[in-house]
Amino acid sequence: MTDNETGRAIALQDYEQQTAEAMARLQYQVDYSKALLNGLTVGNGGAILALLTFIGNTGSKVDPASMRSAFSFYGAGLACVLIAYAAGFFTQYFFYDATQSQAWNAQSAALGAGSEHDVSGPMRRGNIALVVGILAAIASMVSFISGSLLALSALT
Repeated sequence: MTDNETGRAIALQDYEQQTAEAMARLQYQVDYSKALLNGLTVGNGGAILALLTFIGNTGSKVDPASMRSAFSFYGAGLACVLIAYAAGFFTQYFFYDATQSQAWNAQSAALGAGSEHDVSGPMRRGNIALVVGILAAIASMVSFISGSLLALSALT
């Protein structure tokens, strides 16, 4: 086997491995999005329901302004959940795109052609979406904590 044939065989193996990784990323996209959305939604949405139930069942006197602010923070937390969910989706989409581009480049190399698919652009966009998702998730947690503190002060 010549060096050229060996290089093509290795490139073909790279193509197959990159394609398998791209398919796995599609599954990661679904799994991560579900876990993030479920966890943060239960936290913020559950807090809203729990507070409404508590107020309705106990007849406790509450400070309306603080309670309104608490509900606003929980609502903002839910909005951040949706932003984080969307960012997670786009993160995996862009990483999938980069991985598939790497696979196509490997396939081109296996056929003796040059690399023509951009990998850096989708990777950059994926990293930006990742940062947005992380910041939105942190904002959701901060909103939950802030809403909880305001709810506690409204109930006392």
